[in-house]
Amino acid sequence: MRVILALLATSAAAIFVAAPANAEEPNPRALALQKPAAWGTVLGRVVFDGDDPPLRVVPMLGPQPRVAPPPGNPAGVPLPVLIVEDSLIIGENRGLANAFAYLRSKPSRVHPAEAQAPPRKYSFEANNLRFEPHALIMTRRDKLALGNRTNEPLNIHYQGSDPFNLLLKADETKEWQIKQTENVPQTVRSNIKQWMSGCILVRDDSYGSVTNERGLFVIANLPLNEPLELQLWHERAGYLRNITSTTAHKTSPVGQLRITLTDAVTDLGEFRVPPELFKE
Repeated sequence: MRVILALLATSAAAIFVAAPANAEEPNPRALALQKPAAWGTVLGRVVFDGDDPPLRVVPMLGPQPRVAPPPGNPAGVPLPVLIVEDSLIIGENRGLANAFAYLRSKPSRVHPAEAQAPPRKYSFEANNLRFEPHALIMTRRDKLALGNRTNEPLNIHYQGSDPFNLLLKADETKEWQIKQTENVPQTVRSNIKQWMSGCILVRDDSYGSVTNERGLFVIANLPLNEPLELQLWHERAGYLRNITSTTAHKTSPVGQLRITLTDAVTDLGEFRVPPELFKE
């Protein structure tokens, strides 16, 4: 238990828990110390189990800044500017960032903090040649503040069951609401800046988490002594399938595992994802 609480204490500020990242979030360490009679917290890590992550290098298509012709190119023929796109981020201790961990269905008992939570507003912006955040989980009652922090027009195209494609002027923000839930995260991209992409998962409840750069996920306010089904998914790998954690929890061929919480805090250990799952 001391190890678990230490991990929570050092990582709570950088992780997504049951509430959205931009809202007032419950403190997992405080929840653990309360030791509630009926509710618990589950946590774990998703890590890349390899040496050489298969990164994608893509051209930055669209208008390019004018530069002096490089040696060997006296005519000044425009050359593509390459960028490492951010669909696969390996952080501290091989942590796999932007993996999703969420309940497949709402539990029969819902914590009062979840049942009474008002709609929240998320920020999803084009900035620094990326979408920030890259991965987001929200409910269909929540709203999106879609922003363009670049100096030229840009579109944001969500490709889920309730799609939208908004054109934003430079430094413009528009508010939007996605009303259709999904079983897996959906792609968001820009058709103008084609290297920019991300993922949004819309659910009926907030029982989900996106891993930080240490690969850590935390989901709080779960009912104890009730069978739950946890889904693990990543943009590049899809379902994190057939993976046995360091505490002997194994995901199914579609990246799911059944858990029943009996303690205030349940640590599922490390899910070590092999490089083969990320191959094109």
